[in-house]
Amino acid sequence: MTSVLNNLQKTHSLPTEFAVVRAGERLRTAGEWLNTFADPSSRAHLLEPLYSDHAAASAKIDPLRKMLTRFVERFGNSPVVIARAPGRLNIMGRHIDHQGGHVNMIALDRDTWVVAGLASETTVTLTNLDSLNFPDRRIDVNSLLPGYRNQPWRQYVDEPQMMEISRAAAGDWSQYVKAAFARFLARSPELEPCGLNLVVSGDIPPAAGLSSSSALVVSTMEALCGLSGVHFPDQEFAELCGEAEWYVGTRGGSGDHAAMKFARRGQVVQIRFFPMEVTDSVDFPPNHVVLVCKSGIEARKSAGVKDVFNHRVACYHLGRELFKREHPDIADGFRYLRDMLPVNAGLSPRALLDRLEVLPESATREELSELLPPDMLAPIFSNHNEEPGPYPIRQVVRFGIAECERSRRSPELLRNAQYQEFGKWMNISHDGDRVESLAESADCGEDLARIPGSYSCSLPQIDRMADTVLNVGGVLGAQISGAGLGGCLMVLARSESVESVKAALVNEYYEPAGIEPDVFPCAPSAGSGVLE
Repeated sequence: MTSVLNNLQKTHSLPTEFAVVRAGERLRTAGEWLNTFADPSSRAHLLEPLYSDHAAASAKIDPLRKMLTRFVERFGNSPVVIARAPGRLNIMGRHIDHQGGHVNMIALDRDTWVVAGLASETTVTLTNLDSLNFPDRRIDVNSLLPGYRNQPWRQYVDEPQMMEISRAAAGDWSQYVKAAFARFLARSPELEPCGLNLVVSGDIPPAAGLSSSSALVVSTMEALCGLSGVHFPDQEFAELCGEAEWYVGTRGGSGDHAAMKFARRGQVVQIRFFPMEVTDSVDFPPNHVVLVCKSGIEARKSAGVKDVFNHRVACYHLGRELFKREHPDIADGFRYLRDMLPVNAGLSPRALLDRLEVLPESATREELSELLPPDMLAPIFSNHNEEPGPYPIRQVVRFGIAECERSRRSPELLRNAQYQEFGKWMNISHDGDRVESLAESADCGEDLARIPGSYSCSLPQIDRMADTVLNVGGVLGAQISGAGLGGCLMVLARSESVESVKAALVNEYYEPAGIEPDVFPCAPSAGSGVLE
């Protein structure tokens, strides 16, 4: 290793040693990290606490050494931090983090890694080991916040200039690095902007509903904090990362980012929002596994897809405001969809469902303009165009309220080993996302958790995959992962059923569709951070 490092150093003018101090401790150089990863005992100490088994930790060594070697080749043997953010699976609680609901998260043993060092100019030089799909980029730090005047972040990113910038850059991977850096600088105006050299790599499948883009935001923010010595409380860190993604153009919550920050090895972690806090943590079911099954349909956050995402979120806001107008006796103080849950609204499930009947099944913008004031509608309509069509308000709200109920109660099922029931709730949740909604029972009794509603962000291919795996013995539940419109199916199954699930999908989905099979098990890993 020393000879390799010496050869690399000969091609660079940067000194091999210069002092970068954080909290009184000198950062290691990239070359020192290379030597560290050459030592088996150091590797075990650093990585094995993050993953569920030795094999998962060992698989990270070679990519990390390649990243460090690339850093020395491009930027010299300078001090660096190594930051990591895992992919995530939300096994119950989709589409509701921005509505104050709970999410029940596990972090994958697949990650995005960033090796980051300071640069002498205010430029971010960005390189990825997968240069074919993620070409090199250079970013002028001084151009990240045009016209920023310390106004509220949401107000700033909603300005026409910023919305046009995000539209023009849609689909470029560097936007997620820009987003993290921009939010970091806006939050820390006392810091002098500096340049960075970044090497990025990871094994989270992109556009698969596993939050590879959010992992890049989180790992970049971890690197910025590590280099600057700035520490945000975990809650604020996750919220900043969620807000950073608004810079890209979406208007979601911080659920994915919180999952990456708060995750625990071997655990399902429940998080709620407004305020953000960890509300529970339970063991992942023993002798069970979550299988990630790629559909072959990418869930790209293009302009049209973002319109659909934001259109569905708009249905929540419209439904809440219409409900408050029709039921002022109980709706005072309703700010989020979760406030409408029976446990919060003081209603029985049946009474709540009856009151939801006042909401329109569907409404156009013109019809809504006759029901709600313009100053309320303007921000709701501003982040998406009219192409998704009328707003299916009642069924989207029914889905959201039912999903809030399922996600709130999920740890209770897992703690009591009611795994079959949890699997049924996964299936009901996916039914609410199907392209063709299933007929709902006219009477749910007193259990909102059994109502699918209709959010409709799945695809026919993923619905077909779900139907296929649910016919395999040992499969408890299946649902789409992430925001939808492509990506993956996640399957909760007994460990001995893994090969049967793979075979069924190959025979009934992958081969007939001409798609390369891609199914892998995952076990809950630890959350994001900087290697120390």
